[in-house]
Amino acid sequence: MVDIFEADEKQREEEIQQWWKDNWVSISGGIVIAIVGIIAFWSWRDYQMSQKQLQTASLYSVISNTKDVKIDDVKSYIDTNKNEYGQIVSFQLANLYVAEGKYQEAYNALVDNIQAGMVNDSILNDVARIRAARLAIELKKFNDSVALLDKIENDSFKAVALELKGDNAKAQGKNKEALDFYNKAVELYESINTNIVLKLKRDSLLTTDGVVNTNFVKTEEKTEVNAEEVKSEESKTLTTVENVAESKVN
Repeated sequence: MVDIFEADEKQREEEIQQWWKDNWVSISGGIVIAIVGIIAFWSWRDYQMSQKQLQTASLYSVISNTKDVKIDDVKSYIDTNKNEYGQIVSFQLANLYVAEGKYQEAYNALVDNIQAGMVNDSILNDVARIRAARLAIELKKFNDSVALLDKIENDSFKAVALELKGDNAKAQGKNKEALDFYNKAVELYESINTNIVLKLKRDSLLTTDGVVNTNFVKTEEKTEVNAEEVKSEESKTLTTVENVAESKVN
């Protein structure tokens, strides 16, 4: 009985050895082909990503530095690139519309991309919200502006959001509410840097009838601020979010 089992086991070993001898070439070849296929896929994916980055950087540069760029070309690129590169270029599309005084179109370009969920990048989405909120104030879409600012996710944009809420309230003649937002924004900014323009906005409301600033006591001493400092701070305030987007490309 034992001899029969031993014979069967030996036979199975011989069969396995023969099977491997007959098929090792095809099996090894299949493994090699699979490995080569995976490497080729990764290489192609990296190549495509690299090409998209180059294309976006090139288009971004053209849009930023060329006056004759066509809006239709930019829109076409965005339509075929529903990703972070398309969203970055949409910021420049908004710039083109603003340059032509088409604030509604600029607003739509930014809001449409947010609502379409082009990317799952909180920074880019917050940049779009900040810029759209500015335009909403210009268009007197005050509720829409607040709704956008309430959705800001990143702490680094909270001070900007509060400042814009102040601008929103001031544009509606709600000076006390605007002052409250400016105070909160100043507190956040002072933990990061000094924003002279924001402080000037806040201080200008102190002379408004019926407005009392409970968080700020005005003294006779005035801080002297030259025009160049104000210009510099205003420039930094208006371009901070654009620099975030541009860094994504570079």
